[in-house]
Amino acid sequence: MGMPSCREVYGLRTSGELERCSWWLRMGASLHMAMCAHCRRLARQLEAVGAALRGHLAKPRGDLSALRRRILDRLSRG
Repeated sequence: MGMPSCREVYGLRTSGELERCSWWLRMGASLHMAMCAHCRRLARQLEAVGAALRGHLAKPRGDLSALRRRILDRLSRG
């Protein structure tokens, strides 16, 4: 088995399956991350989004209807 592609590494990392994979696949994914600047940047961005969400979810919740409307409006604009 060769080194996994960007898409494979992304799928394994975001699904949480990487920990359950074989040693060789985990090593290949680690090597890929060490060599691929794009995947490292994506991993940093995903971590930043996760941290922001954790911070947001820790705050008391109010009325989310305005937020839902803004999100749906932006999605409908494409």
